[in-house]
Amino acid sequence: MKQRTLLFCLAIAGLFGCGDDDGGTDAGGTDATLDASSPARPEFVISQILVTPSGFQSFAAFASSLDASAEVDASASVPLPGTSLASAGPTPGSFLVSSGEAPEVFRYDVAADGTVSESGPVSFAGRGVAIGGIPPKVVTVSETKAYYLDTTSLRGFVFDPSALTITSEFSLEALAPISEDNEEVVIAVQVIEREADILLPVIYRDLEESSSEQLGRVLSIRTSDDVVTVLEDRRCGYLDNVFQRPNGDVYVASGVFNGASFGARPDANGPSCILRIRAGAMSFDPDFIGELETLTGTPLSGGLIPGPANTAFVLAYDETAVPRGE
Repeated sequence: MKQRTLLFCLAIAGLFGCGDDDGGTDAGGTDATLDASSPARPEFVISQILVTPSGFQSFAAFASSLDASAEVDASASVPLPGTSLASAGPTPGSFLVSSGEAPEVFRYDVAADGTVSESGPVSFAGRGVAIGGIPPKVVTVSETKAYYLDTTSLRGFVFDPSALTITSEFSLEALAPISEDNEEVVIAVQVIEREADILLPVIYRDLEESSSEQLGRVLSIRTSDDVVTVLEDRRCGYLDNVFQRPNGDVYVASGVFNGASFGARPDANGPSCILRIRAGAMSFDPDFIGELETLTGTPLSGGLIPGPANTAFVLAYDETAVPRGE
């Protein structure tokens, strides 16, 4: 079986981006050193999950840009356990890793000479967190505040990413599944930071039927006091891609998995589309909907990728290359 690589990208300094799948990488060490010829430490850490016949292996790799010509030094990648995911850290040159094997978060710092050091972990053991599949989402708010968002216990934990200590917790019961108990709740990778809150799309999947709930939810957390609000809309299949315009409007789109699921089983999945949340608003705009099949000509559409000059791209399956069902 051929191994596959899932890539998630983020800037070490706190900027987010995404690159192309460029295959696997070789294991490095915790104290790996980047290419000494590099003029400065890299701007991006790329969180990779390799799917192999024997299981999962994660890595944090590094790049100085996300241009097509940019190179990733695979020899300097940092191996991570299971399905671990990296996210932006509290200071330039740092990133946090939510472990895929235990309810823990580690901090990594990349020095000016490219040396990578590990500290932690901060442990959430004994707090009802169950690790399986994608680990809890980690979002950094400031140098002294970050969130560990667990959808198994439906609790959010506040921790200090500098001191690596837990400071408080709050309820995520508003995200509880509304269908049968085989439904999985997943917080999507992308995060939108607004002036007063952060926005995170939430996915509801049926683990037995390979289908998604026709339910769009976005989690809002007010970062000053951790107040949770859930924005909800039922016009689309699940929403897991977000894009923010310079005027503050946020667009939320169905992902490629939903497009594929809807194309295969339209009876069990909602159509792929784009919805809008006006700048500062706490609800979806009822007068806006972009149906992706209308835009692309195929129901096998999804995703929302930021482009140049205030534009965004949507992905569509090319049935002329590989006809459906082959």
